[in-house]
Amino acid sequence: MKLWDIRIGGVVKEYHKSLGEVMDVDFNREGKHFVSASDIANENVSEKAINVWDFASQLPLSNQVYLEAYTCSCVRYHPWESIFVAQSNASYIAIFSGNTPFKMNKYKRFEGHQVCGYRIQCNFSPDGKLVVSGSSDGRVYLYPYTTTKLLKVLEAHPHVCTDVSYHPTLPSVLASGGWEGDVCIFN
Repeated sequence: MKLWDIRIGGVVKEYHKSLGEVMDVDFNREGKHFVSASDIANENVSEKAINVWDFASQLPLSNQVYLEAYTCSCVRYHPWESIFVAQSNASYIAIFSGNTPFKMNKYKRFEGHQVCGYRIQCNFSPDGKLVVSGSSDGRVYLYPYTTTKLLKVLEAHPHVCTDVSYHPTLPSVLASGGWEGDVCIFN
């Protein structure tokens, strides 16, 4: 992985590790760590699928975060709490501690949507109270962060809903992107 500084137009840091295809990255709110999700799996264990990195030293803080036989297509830090989530190709969103040792919560996860091998994205609402996910059935799934129970399903796309994101300044506006290139806006 490479860190680019657009002001100078070049690479300023390189993060060396055998990662395979990097699917997603996200910084914690302090900017000291970031998490990466890679498309790498060996012997039914995705031991390097999620890495937490120290931004300054360029070293991985942990590569034993997610030990299931699935890769993750998306990682997102919570806007206020010290946790992050990862969209698993096993059709659930896993929750992880944002502090060392970066353990996965084995008792709490967001289920109900389908991934089916697509690069489905998830996200938090700006206030951190909701988790939203696209789905291979074309719908948008909303979950309360605190309970993880399915709250609402929105009909969005005729095929796969690949991405969901809240508007940065209008917190009640949600956009979703479809496999065919279409965008739906919900208010």
